[in-house]
Amino acid sequence: MPSGITIEKRSFAVQFNEQQFADVSRFLGKMNNVPNKVLSRTLNDTIKGTKTDVSSAIREVLAAKKSELDKNIKTVLATRDNLSGSVTVKGVLPAKAFTFKQKSAGVQVKFYVHKPAEVITSSFVARMKSSHEGIFIRTNRMKQVGRPIKKPWPLMPKEYRFPIRIVYAPSHVTILASDPVWQPVEKKIGERLQKALTRELNYEINVAG
Repeated sequence: MPSGITIEKRSFAVQFNEQQFADVSRFLGKMNNVPNKVLSRTLNDTIKGTKTDVSSAIREVLAAKKSELDKNIKTVLATRDNLSGSVTVKGVLPAKAFTFKQKSAGVQVKFYVHKPAEVITSSFVARMKSSHEGIFIRTNRMKQVGRPIKKPWPLMPKEYRFPIRIVYAPSHVTILASDPVWQPVEKKIGERLQKALTRELNYEINVAG
C-alpha cells in the first residue's frame, strides 16, 4: 500500500511494509476502523518525531535559532482516510536567524556551529518601514558609482546607498541533503515508525482486553 511519509527535497518515502500491514490486520482486523486509526497515529507520531530529528541534525551544523529554522520545516499529518503524511524542508534562512553583532566593518554572524563567526563586509542591521528587521548589504558598496564622495551614509546620493539586499545564510536544505547529516535522520525514521507501530498495537490490544 502506498502509505507512508515523504521527505521532500530528498525524495525519500517511508512506507509500511507488508509484514507491518499483516500484523495490524491479524491483531486488529475484526475491530471496525481500528486498523486505520492505529496506522494514522503511528504515522503522525513518526512525522512529528522526524521534524524534531531534522531540525536537530541541521542545527548540529548550522548555528541557527531553533524557532527560525522550524518555520521552514512543515508537516502534513495522516488521517484515517489518507494514510500518508509529509515533512517538507524548504526556504532560506536570513542571517538574522543566527547570533549576530554589528561591527565597524560590517555585521559579524555565527553561521556554523564548529566555525568562528565571520564579518560580512559592508553589511548592516536595519529596520524597514514595514517593521521588518534584517541584515542587509549595499549592492554598490564595493563599486565606484561616479565620482568618489566622502559623506555619512545617510547623506550619500541614492545611487551609493541603494539598492540593498538581505543577507541570507548557507542553505539548510543543502546541508540536510548531505550524507553525513541525512543518513542518521533516515535511520531514525524507520526506527521511529516501528516503535510507534508496536506501541499503538499494544495499546489497542490492551484496551480490547
